[in-house]
This record gives sequence, C-alpha cells and structure tokens, in this order.
Amino acid sequence: MPSTTYYWRIDANNPLGKTTGDVWNFTTVQWTQLTFDNFEAGNFGNYTDGGANCLLYNGTTHSHQGNYAVDIQSTGDPSASFYHTNGFDVHTPGYTQIKVDFWYKVVDLEPNEKFYVEYYNGSSWQIVATFTAGTDFPADATTSFYNPIIYINEGTYNFPTNMKIKFRCAASSATDDVYIDDITISAK
Repeated sequence: MPSTTYYWRIDANNPLGKTTGDVWNFTTVQWTQLTFDNFEAGNFGNYTDGGANCLLYNGTTHSHQGNYAVDIQSTGDPSASFYHTNGFDVHTPGYTQIKVDFWYKVVDLEPNEKFYVEYYNGSSWQIVATFTAGTDFPADATTSFYNPIIYINEGTYNFPTNMKIKFRCAASSATDDVYIDDITISAK
C-alpha cells in the first residue's frame, strides 16, 4: 500500500533459547502524477508546440501506442521543441523529487546529434538529460522505442511554483526526427 510503514523482526530460536532481533522498517512512497499525455485526443494536451519544427504525428509507425506522438525535428532552435503550457507547483507540497517517464523513437539522427529534456526552475531552462545518437541510441534510422526515466532532485535543482518540462531536438536537418510519446510527469 502507498504511504504505509511496514515493520518486521527476525527472532532466532535454538536449544539454548531465543534471541530477539532488531526491529526493521520501511515506508512506501507514493508518486503523485502531475501530467500524463499520450496525445490520442489529437492535440498537444498539457504541452505547447514550439513552432514549425514540432508536429503532431498521426500514424502507428512512430507512435508508441495508439496513433499519435509528438515529432520534433531539425535544429535545436525553439521551433524544434514542446513544453508544458502551464507551470506546476512542486514547491508548496514539499516535493523532493520529480520523475519524467516517456517513450521515444528516433529516425535518421546522425552520430552525435542530440535531443534534450529540459527543466524550468522558475527562472530559466536547464538541461536535465541529453540523448545522443550513437551513444544512447543507434545513429541513423531505428525501429526501436526507448523508455528512459529521469529523476530530478530538489537538492540539485530549485523546485518552484511554476515548474515545466521541455523536449527539444538538436539535429541538423528536417529529415531528422524524434518521436515522443506516453509522457508521465510525477512528483513525490
């Protein structure tokens, strides 16, 4: 059960008697889902597209599940991105960790081309994860989906009242595509 403390103890019995062990415990922690988007409604959901190099893909080939995914392509300018439309208060509830769980597939990124996951800390965007062709996934065309999970810790980043997440492509051509799907943002 979430947010429950469990206790246990191991006692040793032998012919000479009983030895009482120490009491151990752990508490389960529940993640609070802030957003989930699979884009199956045919729109960007909780996100805003950055512009011309961010498209809503409709088809099954590049969608993780269903028919829709977000396609970011081309250069790393702001139009090759999408980001939360509204900020989320991760300060007031006292959260200490944010989890970004998503699926992605790339098509035709050359070696060393990248895409990023960025975090808005209340005043500026910070890169929290970099995914590089040839290192984190095979360069050139790929048919595989990947499911990274990124943890953002309060000790490293400021937790504001208007946190946002952004996905941004930094490739070299309009034929370089990163398809993002099934995004869950949670906090605890």
